Amino acid sequence: SYVAPRDSIERGMSVIWERILKISPIGITDHFFEFGGDSLGAIEAVLDMEKSLGIRASLADLYENPTIEALVPVVGDGDSLRPIVIPLNDKQTGTPLFFVCGVSIFRTLASELKLDQPIIAIDVPDDIALIGARRDNFTSLFDVPKLAKAYIDTIEQHQPGGPYRLAGLSFGGTVAIEIASQLLSAGKSVELVLLLDALLPNSHQFSATSWLRANYKNMINPKFMTQKVYRKTKQVVQRNIYKDKFSESMAYAFPEDLKVVLVKADGWAEWRTANVPDYGWSARLQHEVDVIEVPGKHADIVQYPNVSELADKIRIYL
Repeated sequence: SYVAPRDSIERGMSVIWERILKISPIGITDHFFEFGGDSLGAIEAVLDMEKSLGIRASLADLYENPTIEALVPVVGDGDSLRPIVIPLNDKQTGTPLFFVCGVSIFRTLASELKLDQPIIAIDVPDDIALIGARRDNFTSLFDVPKLAKAYIDTIEQHQPGGPYRLAGLSFGGTVAIEIASQLLSAGKSVELVLLLDALLPNSHQFSATSWLRANYKNMINPKFMTQKVYRKTKQVVQRNIYKDKFSESMAYAFPEDLKVVLVKADGWAEWRTANVPDYGWSARLQHEVDVIEVPGKHADIVQYPNVSELADKIRIYL
């Protein structure tokens, strides 16, 4: 049942949650994640609560206290930079699979994989810098190696020695590669890196023709098309800046016994990949990359109905 906010802080948090969750009203006992919140929404909530209300909370605070009533007493307790480490199954033995740069988005995939070894999802506070950088069209200072090091510090608390298995979706795949590189440089063993539709900055370009073909039915709605064109233009600009900031710094040499698997979404028509089947990863890593294709459009590959085929195809590597 709905329990109304009791003061200005709770009302401010409720407004922020309503905007992110697209549900109104949100009461102080309503569960952020049960009402549709996900990892990106949680990051946005943390950012907005600090910007609009001056409330300093961590992602871990929100995951552990997912109602406004529970969250208010713990924010600002001086421990707001804790990483989130969430087991996605109940297994305790075997080599863990670590998903980075996200938690909620990987729950369905973890369930479909049905592995006999642990699956652990991690988000570190440094990921908030990524969202802030994206809001600023990637003009903020953002250090990928520093982000990877933050993940390594957390991973090694749960698995001090290798071999390591890593996975990431989209930009998370890039971070997983950097994590692997740093672990290897430290003399650690890395067994597997799963790149879930992770594109190198120089491997793709926007195809206006394909995008217009995919959206032609909506062209009779001027308001809809104005919003779509604005969002797509902003996305293209962001990707161009992303390419300029990161493409020159990424160069690796991986050992032969490290398995790198790229999973490609087959429904991302508006972004052409310049006829490079592996998005350019083999050349960048100086290492052969296995390529598999699954149905879906980018992040849709980890959601139903596409996630079942994804799980079937990557399970053989695990």
